Amino acid sequence: MDQTQYEGAYFIGASFWLNMTAPGTQTCATGDSLTVTMSSSTNSAWAGTYTATACSVQVDYMSAFGGMGGKILSATLTNGNSKTITLSNAEFRVYQHYGKTGTAPTLASDTSVHVTVVIDSGSFELPGGRYFRLDSTVHTATSPGSSFGFSVPANDGSKGYITVFFQSLSNQVGTYHCGDVFSGGTTNIQLWLGNYGFEQAYVYKLNGNVAGSCTVNVTTAPTNNSSRGNYQATLVYLDPNATYQSLLTAAQRTITIHGEFRH
Repeated sequence: MDQTQYEGAYFIGASFWLNMTAPGTQTCATGDSLTVTMSSSTNSAWAGTYTATACSVQVDYMSAFGGMGGKILSATLTNGNSKTITLSNAEFRVYQHYGKTGTAPTLASDTSVHVTVVIDSGSFELPGGRYFRLDSTVHTATSPGSSFGFSVPANDGSKGYITVFFQSLSNQVGTYHCGDVFSGGTTNIQLWLGNYGFEQAYVYKLNGNVAGSCTVNVTTAPTNNSSRGNYQATLVYLDPNATYQSLLTAAQRTITIHGEFRH
């Protein structure tokens, strides 16, 4: 956060209340509010809380879980000392699944984790450069090569659950790809965001058409229905109601991820 002083005061933070149910443009007069807080080590008249007396906000997209993006087209904010600041074309982006910063642990170094997910290139819900650790079993393989999945609960870098499913994965050491057929099913990887029944799914095949890809390397021969390896995938967000397909380009709905797994 930039804390360069201005007139003896420096920026602390901002709060933004949007009363919108769909993307579009509206003003503070229709229910939005915007405040900015400035502090100083002196008695600067520019310190204090600034409240918008006028603003115009454009929301380009929003998800069911609170992620959104857009810009403050214009805003005039005044503090208790009648000092005024203005904003124009200030872009904002809100993530609900923000993950952890730094380098993801290896499964060899963190034995409590079953899957790591590194966001190489993010989307409107997932910021690139972050990672997640998945350790909660949501679907356990009942036979070698069958599907399994692990998730991370909401208290580890996300508002709702994040789950990765590996489906119809071969039980032999080797390299496999989304679309390969094994054990009566088609190999693929899916990443789901959100709590049960309200998930957003990132998939490699969109409405029957191949839109992404994945590669899975099984590095350890499975024993007792378990296996170990690594993966990389390009996945596209699937909205069953097609709402965000029309609001966002395919590139904005696409993520690239990689990580390790064991089950």
